[in-house]
Formats: sequence, structure tokens, C-alpha cells
Amino acid sequence: NFWFPAHLLDMLHHSGTLSGEHGGAGAGIREYLLLDYATCLMSHNSLWQLGVVYFDYCPLQGKPKMEAMLERIDLSSNYKAEKVIQIASSRGLHSVVSSTAKVMGMKALAAKDTGSAMAWALRSQDAKFTTFLADKLLLEYTNSGAFSSKDLLDNLGTSIVVSDRLTFLGKYREFSRLRDDCEYTAAAELLHSLLWSRLAPKYFWVTLLLDAIPFLNADQALFTAEQSYQLLECLQELVNDESLPKKQQVLLEEEEKGIRYGIAKNLARALIKEGDSGTSQAA
Repeated sequence: NFWFPAHLLDMLHHSGTLSGEHGGAGAGIREYLLLDYATCLMSHNSLWQLGVVYFDYCPLQGKPKMEAMLERIDLSSNYKAEKVIQIASSRGLHSVVSSTAKVMGMKALAAKDTGSAMAWALRSQDAKFTTFLADKLLLEYTNSGAFSSKDLLDNLGTSIVVSDRLTFLGKYREFSRLRDDCEYTAAAELLHSLLWSRLAPKYFWVTLLLDAIPFLNADQALFTAEQSYQLLECLQELVNDESLPKKQQVLLEEEEKGIRYGIAKNLARALIKEGDSGTSQAA
């Protein structure tokens, strides 16, 4: 029974009895007993949070011991995981916050809930895990034409910089919103930058070029002549890329002619528009 000796030494410590000649040794024994009792509590399914409080009163080894025990907590529910994160965050145990969020993200991924997995991954600040999930969301989009977690993508905030793939995902979602809101000029500008910056993964270039077709065939030139040439360069690079997944290769073969036609059509309009603009300025 760890309760009695731990509390007896603690009472003697607070009463000043251990402050004499052998006070240092007494304080060490007190902490040792408190650590043992806290460890015992942490192993209990319903009393583990009380163990955290006892660790708080162990100035020498309390924090590292608490960190080790928190990482062993069975994360049987979202509520329990949130409590672990709250406790760890308030005590500056950032590695526990990260590992707990990552474990919950992996559980959500195993349950095929990619949106929840991404939410946990963002809290973990794990760049590799976040990139992996961003790729899964992009692949889901290429197969279904829709995102399964729009609200999350619309509210990434500063988390967008966790990984390059997530940055692209957030920017592509922004493009989709601009297109849906009929802000075609801004949408076309963003679409071009996503392609030309090489921020997009190569397998997603086909999707971006297909997205560009309505803009290329618009009544007015939404891409400049230079941007048209750059889109053509991206298309040609994609055509020459033998590492492209089979599905994207087939889709590109089917749509290549339409994409080239759209680029040529936009280029002609852009050259006329830019030529007229130059003539006006000269006059």
C-alpha cells in the first residue's frame, strides 16, 4: 500500500520535520514514495488523472516520469485523448501532445475517416503524416471529384504551412471556392500558379489541366500569352512523363487534344488583347 508511507512523509515534509540535518535525504525519500504512488494511480483506468497531481509535487523527477506515463495511457476514446492533450499542453509536454494526436490520427485513418485523421495530424504538427494524409485527400478527389472534409480545408489557418502538400491542398480548395463564386479571373490566376510553381504533385497535374479547360475556352482571355505558353510546357512535360499513374495516363490521352485546343484558343485571344493594349499605350 503506497498511500500510507507517501502521505506520512508528505505530512512530515510540510510540517517542517524533515528540514533538519537529514532534511535532504528525507525530501528524497518523500519524492520517491510520491513517485511510486503517482505511478500506481496512473496505471488505474479511472484514477490516472489524480496521479498527474502527485507528479506535480515531485520537483526533481515528476515531470519526466509524468511524460513517460502519459505516453502509456490507453487512448480508448476521443475524450480521453483530449484530456491527455490538455494535461500535457498545460505542463509544456509538447512531445506528448504530438504523439497522442498522431496515435488518434492513425486510429481515425484505420477507420477510413481521413478527415478526422487530418484534424489530428494537424494537432500533432507531424509533417510526414500530414503530407501522407494530404495525398490521400487529393487521391480521393481525383476519384470522386469532391473533398470529404471541406470544413477542415476551409479553416486550416496557419496550419497550412505544416507541409508543402498541405499548402497545395489548401490553395486548391481556395481555387475551388473562387470558381464556385464565379470569380474566374482570380481563380485562373491561382490555378496557373499552382501548376507553374510545381507545388502540385505530378499525379494531380492532369486534374489541374482539366480544371483549366473552361477558363481556356472562356469568351475572354483569362490567361496571358506567357501563362498560356507555361501551361503548354506543363502539358508537354506531363505527356513525356512515363512515371504517371496508369489512370492519369489514360485520362491525359483522352483529354490532351481538348487541352491543346483550349491553350491555342486562349493564346490567340491573349496575343490580340496584349497587342491591342500595346498599340493603345503607344498611341
